[in-house]
Amino acid sequence: MASTGIMAFFGFFFWMINARVYTSEQVGIATALISVAGLISGLSYLFIHMGLMGIGISWIIGQGVTAMIYLVIIKKLF
Repeated sequence: MASTGIMAFFGFFFWMINARVYTSEQVGIATALISVAGLISGLSYLFIHMGLMGIGISWIIGQGVTAMIYLVIIKKLF
């Protein structure tokens, strides 16, 4: 809880200083880039956990590796 307050405090002053130093276009581009990075990070976190819990990614990988090994063996034999 305290860390969230501290980050909000520093974030406020960070953007306040940047608004004084840089143009509004540069601040807007930086804000958009940070927002997109946060969105991609959040979506990847969501999809990784959905895969690990919902589908059982280790089972899928295990089945895929087994099938690949069989294909390599069959290709080498014939």
